[in-house]
Amino acid sequence: MSKSFAQDMVIGLASKNGATVDSYPRRTFVAGEKAWFAGFNFQKDGIVLLLYSDPYNDVRYYTLLKFPFDKKSPPSAEEAQAKIAEVATVQPPDDSHAPAPADPAPPGTLQNDDILRMVKAGLDDSIIIAKIKTSKCQFDTSPDTLITLKQNGVSSAVLRAMTEAPNPQ
Repeated sequence: MSKSFAQDMVIGLASKNGATVDSYPRRTFVAGEKAWFAGFNFQKDGIVLLLYSDPYNDVRYYTLLKFPFDKKSPPSAEEAQAKIAEVATVQPPDDSHAPAPADPAPPGTLQNDDILRMVKAGLDDSIIIAKIKTSKCQFDTSPDTLITLKQNGVSSAVLRAMTEAPNPQ
C-alpha cells in the first residue's frame, strides 16, 4: 500500500499529536474475508469503495479499494459493475435473527399506512377517528412506531384512537 502526502495531511489534521498514516495499525485484507461496504466515490479516473473489516483484536480496519479507468473513456455502469464483481461479491443479509413477518391484514382492514395517507391528504382528525371507530383495525402501536407516526404529523387524538382500537389477534 502506498501513501501520499495528502493522506498524511488529512490524518494529521484529524488526529491528535500529528499522527501519520504509519502511526495507525495495518493489516492485509485476504481473499474470502468479509468486509462491510460503507460508501463509494466516483472520481475522474476511477470508482473508489470504502470498506471496513470485521473487528480483529477489537480493531476495525478500513481500506479504500479503487477500480481505475481511463478518464477519457469511462466505463458504462454495466462494465463498472462487472469489474467490481471480479473482486467483490455481495452476501445477502442473514435474516435468521429477523422477526417473522406479520400476517397480512385481511382486505379492508385499516392499518398504519392508511392513517398516514389520510393525514398526508389533509383529512380532519374527526374524519380519521370516525373511520378508525367504524373499521376493522390492525395497527402497530409499539412505542417506536407511535413516535414515528407523531413525527410524520399524526395528531395525539388520532394516535389515542389507534391505541384504543381493538386489534384482531
